[in-house]
Amino acid sequence: MKRFICSLILLLFSSLLLQNLNAQSISKSDWIQTLDSVAILLPQKHKNLYFNKDSVYFRKGIERIKAGLNEESDRDVSTILKLQQLIASMGDSHTSIQMLKYLDKTNVFPLGLYDFKDGVFVMTTTKSNEVLTGKELVAINDISVDEVKNRMATLIGEQNSGMRKMILPQFIMFKQLTDFLGITDSSAVLVSYREKEGTIKEHRMVLEPFKKDNRSQVTYMNVLPALRYQKNLFADYFYPDSSMYVLQYNRCWNRELEDKYGNKELAKKYPSFEEWSHKIYGTLDSTKVNKIVFDLRFNGGGNSQPGSMLINGFSEYVLKNPDLTFYVILGRNTFSSGILNALEFKKYKNVVFVGESTAGSPNHYGEVRNMQVQPVGLGIDYSTAYFKRTDDTSNTLNPDVLIESTFDEWVNGKDPILEWIYAQ
Repeated sequence: MKRFICSLILLLFSSLLLQNLNAQSISKSDWIQTLDSVAILLPQKHKNLYFNKDSVYFRKGIERIKAGLNEESDRDVSTILKLQQLIASMGDSHTSIQMLKYLDKTNVFPLGLYDFKDGVFVMTTTKSNEVLTGKELVAINDISVDEVKNRMATLIGEQNSGMRKMILPQFIMFKQLTDFLGITDSSAVLVSYREKEGTIKEHRMVLEPFKKDNRSQVTYMNVLPALRYQKNLFADYFYPDSSMYVLQYNRCWNRELEDKYGNKELAKKYPSFEEWSHKIYGTLDSTKVNKIVFDLRFNGGGNSQPGSMLINGFSEYVLKNPDLTFYVILGRNTFSSGILNALEFKKYKNVVFVGESTAGSPNHYGEVRNMQVQPVGLGIDYSTAYFKRTDDTSNTLNPDVLIESTFDEWVNGKDPILEWIYAQ
């Protein structure tokens, strides 16, 4: 299952990005024709575009965008972002314009952020702005971080705390986007930050792209095991003194799926899920395990079927060891098929969900396809299926035990989630 956030990240770092749109590069008549086509094609192709808002709302939104085509100095980008806001307001986080490929990658804020329990911190910036490294971000141009997140949330379909925490680091770097949202309006950007002792100071940002030799980043005293394996599709490690077996499942993808649905040559570089499953079952056969930790905190989706088969296979070991307890770790990045796999554990009696609330919903639209709407050639992803896994209508999967990391815990390599599970 393709997903909105994953597509944003891929578009952001892809070397095959389309050329940036320039102001007034597309005629008004072409935009009108494209917008009219979106009004027709998106409802036709989407599984149920009007599940949250009706057709009158959507059509009026299209007409408002058309009426404003003469008002913007940067018409192409502003039209794309207005249309994205409209599509996002329909409520499906898997349906969106492929908007990041149209933004200027050279006109950026060099800020790598992470939203912790105790605030939003600058993890990476450039040497020209290194005074910000490791500091808590308080405001941009006197607009509070919370308000910045609220404005950015208008560009996403899922309105929950997990999604808001996820989008800030992804969106904040694009100045065209922050200009559009009224966060910035010139090349001068004043950042307010908090020192460790609590003093709030200001810094005028130097706007420049990241390069290999100009980075300033937080120094990690120790690295969390979860971060150590974050780039792997999946990994496992065992704590013998507590009989705790950790299965870190970062993406619902593997060699077998890539070979079947993707590039056969690329598939050779991917790890085999079948081999990983056999290793896991072998460990459970040969080793006393009282706790299975299924870590989905970084899992943004893919194909849920292999994970489902693995999870269903645990039933044999539950029969042998009725005291076996599952701890499912959730996070802001748990989305789409990652959530579907998390829900598979609800069939077991001894299961505890721990961590953060997820960005995605337990019930959601997905199975994403894409189209290019002419004459502009506007790329739009849209959902073709609906997945209902629970009668709960919540727009997030909440943990039974909420545990969030602080900045100091993160950089010192402490994982309060695993530490809590370890102590049980």
